[in-house]
Amino acid sequence: RGSLAKGWDALVKRLSGKVGSSRCSDNAESVVADRLDEDALRHRARREPLPTSRAGFKRHSGYVLESQLRQTDVVHPPGVKPVGLFRGQEPIYRRADVAELLTDSQWRRKGRCVREGERAWKTLRGGSAFMA
Repeated sequence: RGSLAKGWDALVKRLSGKVGSSRCSDNAESVVADRLDEDALRHRARREPLPTSRAGFKRHSGYVLESQLRQTDVVHPPGVKPVGLFRGQEPIYRRADVAELLTDSQWRRKGRCVREGERAWKTLRGGSAFMA
């Protein structure tokens, strides 16, 4: 075997842990720690108040203004009620209620296909870059 095999074998031996070894228990502890961190962040995001400025909604993880939806976004399902009104005029929606629209070719790139007879949710003008 070549000179590279010794180094490779040593690396594989070091990285391959057997069941019940300390490496597996370290991994299990890190998974538990990751879950606790994610839960804490999720809880903190839920307690966060609504932004008070338009810019605060721009990249907010939980809420979005209707005027700040991109042309490829839509509030779905259609009957969803807004969480509130921004300055008494503009509806505020949860990010979880916003869906991204995809074209037929974008669905195919994801390995999916549009069902026969399905109608488009939204039709854009012919000069749109999204239509390409």
